[in-house]
Amino acid sequence: MILIDTHIWVWLANQDSRLKPEYRQSLELEIQNAPLMVSDISLWEIQTAVSNGGMILPMPLDEWFRIATNPSVVNFQRITPEVVVEINNLMPFHKDPADRIITATARILEVPLATHDRDIIKSNAVSIWQPKAFD
Repeated sequence: MILIDTHIWVWLANQDSRLKPEYRQSLELEIQNAPLMVSDISLWEIQTAVSNGGMILPMPLDEWFRIATNPSVVNFQRITPEVVVEINNLMPFHKDPADRIITATARILEVPLATHDRDIIKSNAVSIWQPKAFD
């Protein structure tokens, strides 16, 4: 089981070239075993980025969500009291509250996080998921 950061979810759903082929292939293999986990905060992050013009989706937001939230692909993880308390154990950590929630969620669930966020990776606050090697 893997928790994926917001940008990974968007890149995967949009077939974005920023997601390297080995990452895409490994994530697609993971989906065959179980849906990828996504924090509820990612929904808000995407909506905010789209409304601010920081993200352009290939279709209207409601349609994108309808397709990208397919339960066979993603399983949403709630922002629980345990996650919120775990954020205290990350301070000082990251300026972005969504990234703190996502990282705390991975820690509480004890799963690796798929992310390209340099601040999260450098923090060593959570296990970072790596794609399988393909020949």
